[in-house]
Amino acid sequence: NRVSDVHETRDGSLWVATAAGLCRIDPGTPAGGPLFIYVPLDDDPNSNRINALASTQDGALWCGTDAGLFRAVKKDANWSVSRVDIGASAEVEALAEDLWGGVWAGTTGEVRLVRPDGLVEVRPLEGADRHLPVSCLRVDSAGTLWAGTTGGISTTSPRASANATSEPFARPDKAPTGWGNAVFESSDGSLWAATTTGLWRAAGSNQRAFERVAALDGACNREVWDITQDRDGSMWLATSCGALKIHRYGFT
Repeated sequence: NRVSDVHETRDGSLWVATAAGLCRIDPGTPAGGPLFIYVPLDDDPNSNRINALASTQDGALWCGTDAGLFRAVKKDANWSVSRVDIGASAEVEALAEDLWGGVWAGTTGEVRLVRPDGLVEVRPLEGADRHLPVSCLRVDSAGTLWAGTTGGISTTSPRASANATSEPFARPDKAPTGWGNAVFESSDGSLWAATTTGLWRAAGSNQRAFERVAALDGACNREVWDITQDRDGSMWLATSCGALKIHRYGFT
């Protein structure tokens, strides 16, 4: 089955989101035991087409599906799953944990925040993005929310408290062009954006102006789909021509 996301929760469990349901790899499984444990979300087949995973400070696992948002909570040795009403039945394509313990859910043309008190806040995107599905979400260390669509990347200012209202979305200064596939914050605090026009790095004191990394041009055509970092500090890029590694001292 298609795997759309992999996520590790605070208890060490590894979760795999697929087009046919949610699977868990338990690190405590004895030798010879089943590697994957299937966790059904709902009887509706659309509920088990899972697009994104995220976890929050309370240990809950959140699942964005074709039928909305679900929350799984561990009780003793088992996980209890419930649907979360966010006021929309649309597909949830992206998720991100808020610094205040809530979770952001990306649907078509808007992002919905489920606050710790249970209230749901709706924040629409601007312009043409209002008609496009949100394909990626990222909250950086300052609490700034970044959202990506096929129209580009938008951002909103950090919330001042757990119950504060978020600001409207806007394009950053010198915004990356192309599809907004991923936003990543590296260990040195730098912000990176992966788009169909290449790899971009935020510059300036407020990290709102992006510059394209031209050094990538000679290594591959410019489509970058995702970014991560290993324990040695090197960056890894998922591109249309394979995986690329950016060593701490340059490309390899």
